[in-house]
Amino acid sequence: MKILIKNGIIVTMNDMRSIIMDGAIYIESNKIIEIGETSNLIKKYVADADRIINAKNKIILPGFINIHAHATLAILRGQAEDEDSFTSVYGKMFPINDIITGKDTYHIAKSAYVELLKFGSTTIVDNFGSIMDVAQAAYEVGNRVFLNDTIRDADVTKVKEGIYEYVPSIGEETLQKTIDLIETWHMKDEGRIRCLMGPHGTDTCSPDLMKKIRDVANKYQIGITIHLAQNKTEIEQVKKLYGMSTVEYLESVGILGTDFIGAHGTFLEEKDMKLLAKYGANMAHCPVIYSKRGFVAPLAGMFKEGINVALGTDNFNHDIIQEMKAGLMAYRIKNNVATEPKPEKMLEMATINGAKALGIEKELGSIEEGKIADLVLLDCNKPNYIPLFKENVISNIVHTGLSSDIDMVMVGGKILVENGLYIREDENEIMSNFQDTAEKVWNKWHDKFS
Repeated sequence: MKILIKNGIIVTMNDMRSIIMDGAIYIESNKIIEIGETSNLIKKYVADADRIINAKNKIILPGFINIHAHATLAILRGQAEDEDSFTSVYGKMFPINDIITGKDTYHIAKSAYVELLKFGSTTIVDNFGSIMDVAQAAYEVGNRVFLNDTIRDADVTKVKEGIYEYVPSIGEETLQKTIDLIETWHMKDEGRIRCLMGPHGTDTCSPDLMKKIRDVANKYQIGITIHLAQNKTEIEQVKKLYGMSTVEYLESVGILGTDFIGAHGTFLEEKDMKLLAKYGANMAHCPVIYSKRGFVAPLAGMFKEGINVALGTDNFNHDIIQEMKAGLMAYRIKNNVATEPKPEKMLEMATINGAKALGIEKELGSIEEGKIADLVLLDCNKPNYIPLFKENVISNIVHTGLSSDIDMVMVGGKILVENGLYIREDENEIMSNFQDTAEKVWNKWHDKFS
């Protein structure tokens, strides 16, 4: 379709960080053809447009790029949010994965992807669960995703008891699942579905497996993402085995590079951050879940070293606006400052920084001519946005905006959310399928573990 969006407040996130207060965007197929003042673009395109969208009292943003999420782990919502990282991962996440079927995964992921869309995440980095079924769910819902399976050779059933046993056959099996994922899904639907390599953690992947992961990443020219320094058990295990920090270990096995995304970094030391910066590596910051667990990641140190940091939602809830708020507040509390980071910095982390981390900044992350039309429209005709001026548009989004303000979401020029509702399929049926699945899964859980 040819779509003309008019009369909107366009927050471009381009190099100049331009904001157009009465702006218009003309889209053909999946690309942004032109942006500018409404008065100019109406003259050029109104006669050709198949649809004209009046965005008066709407803020138009680039689609949020969520670089660390686990759609399938929505099954743990309300069940594991009051636990520490180690207990949650090894006491709930991995065990429940043995209970969930492929069909279960599909229904859980499908509801989670609708949630992600409604909350503005148009691009998501995701792993966990029966990944082929996750891919099918994302494909149907319409999200843009970078999928990766959980590669490991540690027997995770023993890790919760403090026993690390590395089994080559587990590594071969999980690595092959990722290769199968790549061969089946990578670059499907004109690149809407893509893949990454996803070693689980520095403590659950042996050096031999890590080197194989890098070899496969190089072969397919895809990036690598890993949980990094997310709990003290991980750090202690890596130090015990290799006499190194987690980041030093990654360097020793050839994993670090500009195509690398480390998730969390809750317990990174200064030397680790310097090493990440040396390699041009990227970090995924998920402040809501850290706050729930009583920690604040060393974001100030990452900023100081010039590391590219982007936002993720991790588990349970997928609200990027909430992540921006929490990230700003947690930073200010930890560092005892009232002025940093600026709201603009948090929005960068939710948009263009995520695109840079994924190597797609020429395609996405800002509203510019020639880029893909992944857009979010926020309804700002609400009390929580008033007063609204050009100089406080972004401040209002981060400080007082709500995910429920999202009115429309577009992926590749296709409108998937309109008037706040997912419109491609019956949203209520998708949620109902998830509820039924959750009841069945937790009944199985209680039968097995109670």
